[in-house]
Amino acid sequence: MRHRSFFRYLCTATLLLYGSTAVQAGQVISREERDWARQVVSGQVQPDEVTNSKTIAVLNFHNRTGQKRLDALQKGMALLLSHDLAKIESITVIQRTKVQALLDEVQPGTGDAVEDSAAPRIGKLLDAYYMVNGAITEGSIEQLAVNTSLIDVPFGTTSPLPSAAGPIDELYRIQKDVLFHVLDSLNIYLPTKERRGLEVPPSASTPALLAFFLGIDASDRGQYRQAADLYTRALAEDPSFDLAREALQELTEGNLLADLEAAPVARTPEPLPPPPESEMSSSMKIGLGVAAVAGGVALIAAAGGGGGGGGSSEPPPAEPEPTVAIDTTSVTCAEDAVTFTFSEPMDTRFGYADSSEASFTVTGSWLDVQHYRTSWSGQETFCEGTVTSVDIILTNFQSEDATPLSGRTAFTLEFE
Repeated sequence: MRHRSFFRYLCTATLLLYGSTAVQAGQVISREERDWARQVVSGQVQPDEVTNSKTIAVLNFHNRTGQKRLDALQKGMALLLSHDLAKIESITVIQRTKVQALLDEVQPGTGDAVEDSAAPRIGKLLDAYYMVNGAITEGSIEQLAVNTSLIDVPFGTTSPLPSAAGPIDELYRIQKDVLFHVLDSLNIYLPTKERRGLEVPPSASTPALLAFFLGIDASDRGQYRQAADLYTRALAEDPSFDLAREALQELTEGNLLADLEAAPVARTPEPLPPPPESEMSSSMKIGLGVAAVAGGVALIAAAGGGGGGGGSSEPPPAEPEPTVAIDTTSVTCAEDAVTFTFSEPMDTRFGYADSSEASFTVTGSWLDVQHYRTSWSGQETFCEGTVTSVDIILTNFQSEDATPLSGRTAFTLEFE
C-alpha cells in the first residue's frame, strides 16, 4: 500500500515540536475557555460538585518511547478518543479544547500529559466523573503499544485497561481498540449497528492522521497558519478526512488566517502522487517529515540520493525567537498604561494581553510591529480593595516569521 511505504520513512526527518452528547465541534481554544481556566485555577470560579457519573474527560497521552517523532500522538490519540466517545448518547464528554486550556494553565511549559496521581485534581476542576489517561510505551516504526487507565475522580482510584498494540501504519485500529477498552470498563454495551459505526475511522491514512495531529498542536499554540498548512497536507493524503477539513474551515471562517487564501477549503487537494518506480530503490527515503522552519512546523519530502553516497537536504536555520520586555513595573491602579517592547518584528494580527484578576480589565493595541501598549482605566472599585499588584499575561503573540514568543510572558505590576 502506498501509505504504508510512505510512512515507513517517517524517521528520515526529526520531529522538533515540543490544553456533550453530540459530536464535538471546534478545535480552536477560545479566549473564553482560557479565561475560564485561569479563573478556576485561581479559585475565582468554583467547580461544581461532580454528580453525573457518565461525564468523562480524556487527557493527553504520554509519550514514553523517548522518540520525539511520536509526540504528535499525545494529543492525537486523546482527540480521536474524545471524538468517538462524544458520539455515544449516554456519555457527556468534556470538550478537548477546554481540557487543553486547563492543562495550559495548570502546568504551563511542562508538557501536556498528566500523571495519574494528578489527574483527580484536573478532573474535579473539569467537573468530570471519569478521566482517561494513557501512555505510548513502544515506538518502533513497525510497532506501537498503548496503555490506558480509567480514573474515578470522586474516589481517586485508577483502573488499568488492557493494552492496545499493532503496526504503526494501523494507528486508526490501535485507537479503536483503546476506545472499546474504555467502553467495556464503563460497562457501556452498544448495539451492533452503533458499534460498527464507531469502528469506522475518520481516516485510515497514518500520514494524514499525523499531519492532522501536528496541526492541532500548532493551533493550540496559536500558530494558525502552520495549522492550516498541516490540515491541508492531511487532506492531500486523504481527501475524505472530514475532521481535517472542518478544522481548516474553522480557521478560515474564524478570520484567523487573514492573509491566507481560502482555496484549500473551497477545493479538495489532490492526493500526493507516488514516486516513479525507477526511484523506489533501497536508498530512496520519501516520508512525512517534520522540520522546524521559521520556528514552526513545515512538512517536507526528504529524498536521499542513490549509490551509497547520497546527499541530504538540511532544514533552514530557525528564525530568532522573539522575547519581550516591559517599560515599567510600577503603576497607578486606577488608570495607567505600560508598553511592551519585542526583540523581533511581530505579527500584529495575533496576541492579546489579559490580567490575572477578572475584575481588572485591560485593553491592548499595537503602536508598531515591536511595541504593544496595554492600558486600563476606571478601576476604582477594584483599587479600593487590598490588592497591591496584578499580573499582565501575554497570550498567542508571534513574530512575523510565525515564531511564538519565547521566555517570559507574565509580568507583575506593583501599584504605587
